Amino acid sequence: MRILFLLIFLFSADSILAQSLSAQFFKLSCAEKTWVIAHLFKAKKAFNITKEAREETKIVLQQNLLDTFPHGGRLDAFRHTYWMARLTQCIGSRAARRLGKAHEKGNYRSFRKGRTEDGFLQDQTAVEMDLFNNDQGIKIGKDNSQGTCDSLKTIVISAIHNGQLKILKRSESGRLISCEGEIVNTSNRGKKDWKLPYCLISSNQ
Repeated sequence: MRILFLLIFLFSADSILAQSLSAQFFKLSCAEKTWVIAHLFKAKKAFNITKEAREETKIVLQQNLLDTFPHGGRLDAFRHTYWMARLTQCIGSRAARRLGKAHEKGNYRSFRKGRTEDGFLQDQTAVEMDLFNNDQGIKIGKDNSQGTCDSLKTIVISAIHNGQLKILKRSESGRLISCEGEIVNTSNRGKKDWKLPYCLISSNQ
């Protein structure tokens, strides 16, 4: 409870934000909570940037700028890369990278408990994709430390079209497939099936 009181104290100037942040805190994984505790004075910025990245992703989807896949697709790659670029601008690359890793560590624990993220059960290859795209986002944030949100969005979309990011391979019908082109069957997936035979490819393929 001490952490909750600290969060409310830090954000007491905006009681609605404080309530929202404290509610979100208890939804985080243990690894993410640890990050918040270690970065209390950066948590508010990270919270707002996370909301911003989700909103920008919705705009990209509505404008039909990429694909429509929130898991393993170019839209997913955009969200992670833009998120890390903005975090790097606002809280620094080290804190951003640690938050990204904490998030992915939390995904593994969520998988073991059968919990989904954005409606999808995570897996090792998807995490590898996210971590790769996170690193690219950090690089973009460093190289464009004074860039606007719109300019970052353009840079990230361009990086996707240029094949600088990673996505999961799909069939023509949009099903996730292996590198050999076989449909990955997840109907009998158990709690130990963390590694699925998905295929990481460049984002322009």
